[in-house]
Amino acid sequence: QVAMYQAGEVHHLVATDAIGMGLNLDLDHVIFAALEKFDGREQRPLTPAELAQIAGRAGRYTRDGAFGSLAGKEGLSAHVARAIEEHRFAPDAKLVWRNSDLDLSSIDGLIASLRAPPPDARFRRVERADDFDALLALARSDAVRERAGGRVELLWEVCQIPDYRKLLLDTHPRLLAEIFEQLTGPAEALDVDWLAARLSGLDVVEGELDALMTRIAFTRTWTYVTSRSHWVPDAAHWQGVARDLEDRLSDALHERLTRRFVEARGHGRPAAPRRRSKAPADHPFAALQALDERLPEAPDESASEVVGEVDAIVDARHDDLTLEIDGTIRLGDRALARLHAGPHLLRPQLRLVRDLSLRPGSRARIERRLHAFVVDTVDELLAPLGTRGPLTDAAEGLSPACKGLLYQLEQGLGCAPRSQAAAQLRALTPADRAELSARGVELGGLFIYAPALARAGAIRRRFALALAHAGGPTIELPRAGAVSLRVHGDARIYALGGYPVFASRAIRVDQLERAHAALRELEDPREPPEEVRRWLGVRRAELGAIVRAMGLGSRRRRAAP
Repeated sequence: QVAMYQAGEVHHLVATDAIGMGLNLDLDHVIFAALEKFDGREQRPLTPAELAQIAGRAGRYTRDGAFGSLAGKEGLSAHVARAIEEHRFAPDAKLVWRNSDLDLSSIDGLIASLRAPPPDARFRRVERADDFDALLALARSDAVRERAGGRVELLWEVCQIPDYRKLLLDTHPRLLAEIFEQLTGPAEALDVDWLAARLSGLDVVEGELDALMTRIAFTRTWTYVTSRSHWVPDAAHWQGVARDLEDRLSDALHERLTRRFVEARGHGRPAAPRRRSKAPADHPFAALQALDERLPEAPDESASEVVGEVDAIVDARHDDLTLEIDGTIRLGDRALARLHAGPHLLRPQLRLVRDLSLRPGSRARIERRLHAFVVDTVDELLAPLGTRGPLTDAAEGLSPACKGLLYQLEQGLGCAPRSQAAAQLRALTPADRAELSARGVELGGLFIYAPALARAGAIRRRFALALAHAGGPTIELPRAGAVSLRVHGDARIYALGGYPVFASRAIRVDQLERAHAALRELEDPREPPEEVRRWLGVRRAELGAIVRAMGLGSRRRRAAP
């Protein structure tokens, strides 16, 4: 729906308060239809900070936005409106805290440790959590307690299965109890016939919107369960089954939504008969309906949509699509979309190119296909680090320092300055170092990096993500296979692309580390052999500034212990 609004295919966007959660939209005005919400426990007023988060969707960069309330509805008080405009809110006096030092010796011990008071008055214990509620429900079962024995850690893992259906403490705990029973049985795994029956029971693409959404929510629970590879025999197969089922249900839901609300008249007009009932004059939506009736009728775009074009794009294999270094997504020679800044570096958004003349439903299908391509491209790029998807058994045994280092590598797209990881490096255990080595991570003198992410294909994707995250500035990009290039632009973009900046040059990190290791062995690094200069791809006149930027002095440096 957001993509359709951004493309100008609908003129208004009706949303819940979730619109305040990081969406960047070209809105001029935000209108509140209500100033309160149900938060799962009670109906409560929205706080000024929450109101500001929603109102802040209006206006972009240099353009001011406005906010208000629907006519006939309770308006914002002058005090709250002024606080939103001036961004003045009461400070948070406490941080939410949850105990991580859990007692897994018994169910009661686990419950007690989760109920432990915060160690500092500035912390506030989590008041309620779904996994803790599920644990309390299962703890009332004598059968679960009998099976738990020395398997309390497994029980806690089962309690953390998300309840996407939001069934709270009734149906969901019964499902968790059944899963726990199977995992503590002779096979110590889920029965594949039972799992197949559960999934096949959801494989129905007919029905009303609510029924489809419920099936999708339940399927997501099974997607989570099958991702725990030690719970399911042939986990990769069942993960594929769950993903395929979720895709087909989502496609059916999208088609049903489009049929009801969008496609009949094009450009976001409802798929209802031409003669709609008119809202009473005093109804809050009367003015909105009148505005909609004054808008010009959308042209028929069906003629401009090439028959088979949409299916060809949607059915294209990942291998047929390419992500260029400037963020353009292509199918063959044809540009389809371009990456733009998203919520964070690893979740970019995309915008279709303007020459795609498509109806709203077709546009959404293509965006969904290309979004899947981008998600998989990011996962494939970071696959050597092993940080995407469920942790392996080996990763679950890593120290916090090692996990923190891997996180830095992920956020740096495969490269992290050694100076910023000094604490983690000192805390690494021999097992950590062995695991990092197995993942191909090099602990260089200047950077921690993954050589696999310094290859041409990975470099192209890294720059595409970095440029999108930075808002698409114009910089000089490296040619395929380039060792270094002169810097024209933001040094952070070059670093994310795998070319950290030293002096006036952006140098590919693997070659930079190769040269740095050689220079450390010289009595006088200012007089390196010619091969070092070639490794860096620089002129001799530039070499001195680069050596100084590396922090190498004129006398031989003793190797670090």
